[in-house]
Amino acid sequence: DRLVVGEFRGNEALAALRALNTGHDGSLATCHANSALDGLRRLEGLVLQAAPSWPIAAIRRQVTRSIDAVVHVERRDGARYVREVVEPIESDGEADGRLLASAGRVCAVFERGRR
Repeated sequence: DRLVVGEFRGNEALAALRALNTGHDGSLATCHANSALDGLRRLEGLVLQAAPSWPIAAIRRQVTRSIDAVVHVERRDGARYVREVVEPIESDGEADGRLLASAGRVCAVFERGRR
């Protein structure tokens, strides 16, 4: 089974995040952000809006453990290009990302199943 969410905009972010931890084989979602890392932080903020009583540390843990990669796409000259790919990680309690690829170059190797 796959989980597909058109766009994270509000409370559906919480429902989608919960669903990601129920054994789905994969997922795909979009959100508007200026970078892959900004997309992660936006997701955190949307979940926090939907569940204000949740501790931010718990939300960050759930986000970084539920999402394997974030792909940032930009539009230029009427076409879309992959700008960067980031692997979500926790770093000193903050949402962070390890850059895997940026504007056509590989920066690191993604280790599938390391979690």
